[in-house]
This record gives sequence, C-alpha cells and structure tokens, in this order.
Amino acid sequence: MAERVFIDLLRWGVGGTQTYARTVANRLHARHENIWLVCDEPGRLALFPGVDRPERVVCAGIDGRDLLRRYWYQRHTLPKLLRELGAATYFVPGESTGFPTPLPGI
Repeated sequence: MAERVFIDLLRWGVGGTQTYARTVANRLHARHENIWLVCDEPGRLALFPGVDRPERVVCAGIDGRDLLRRYWYQRHTLPKLLRELGAATYFVPGESTGFPTPLPGI
C-alpha cells in the first residue's frame, strides 16, 4: 500500500491556494489512491464539484477562514484523523501551521 499523503486546504480562499487546490484535485487526487484532501465545506463545494473520488475529501466541519477554529482543528482534531487514516505525509501549501507536525514521524 502506498503512503498516504494528506494535503490541508483549509485556507483554500487565500492567494494561490485555490489554484493549487484545483490542480491537486484535477490531476493528482483523481489519479492517485494515496492523495487525500482536507478542506472545509465551502471549499469542498467550490473547489471539488467534479472530483472523481469524493470519499477521499475529508471535510473538517469548520470554516477554514476562522483562525481560532482552524488552529484548534489542526492542533487537536487533525492529529487523531491522520493517525486513524494512516497518514505518512501532511502538506499545508503556502502556510505555516504555527505548531509542530501534527504527529511524530510525519
């Protein structure tokens, strides 16, 4: 089984992240079993309406523009999710998360 790569697109509405998200969704996510996307509900609806594998789009259930909620999600909820789904790589395009890697070894 290939290593699972999680790409955090919670800040999809900021700068070049939209372009990056669309590229990932259209090119990588549709072709590779190991690419998972993490985004908020508005981002999922806006960026991925035609994604071939919607089961690999993880909806955070928060508004990614809300800094406090995003921080809480990335700090407390996301590590559990990454552990459960067997993540090997966690990538946040164009952003520093403001805390260490969600799980040791990623």
